[in-house]
Amino acid sequence: MTLEEAIRGVLIASGAVGVRIEQRINPVGEAVDRELPAIVYERISGPHDYTSDGDAGHYVVRLQLTCLADNYDDAVGLALMVKTVLTSYVGQVENITIQHIAIDNELDLPIGRADNEQSMAFGRVLDIIVWHT
Repeated sequence: MTLEEAIRGVLIASGAVGVRIEQRINPVGEAVDRELPAIVYERISGPHDYTSDGDAGHYVVRLQLTCLADNYDDAVGLALMVKTVLTSYVGQVENITIQHIAIDNELDLPIGRADNEQSMAFGRVLDIIVWHT
């Protein structure tokens, strides 16, 4: 399991977010043309730490989650639900031990939808930092 799959699982398993998006949380490039609301994720950075013996086995990864909806208020509301679930999250998801999640930044993003150039989707982007082993 990857870290991204673990975060996806945490969000789907959560009551409010899981009900709101159902299974609509996908890697970047897959969700904008689908039914909304949805969440798109991508890895921004993931540097590795090493010791003299090799890989240290602990990681600090920055992910970007874009909460998409048909209108601004729904995008912001979905992002608030995601923040509530992930802020300070600690837990085990299969082989991934999440030690801490922090919300580092957020911004708004209007998006033209490829299925109809006249329609818009609205996004609230969350940059999260995940400490895990």
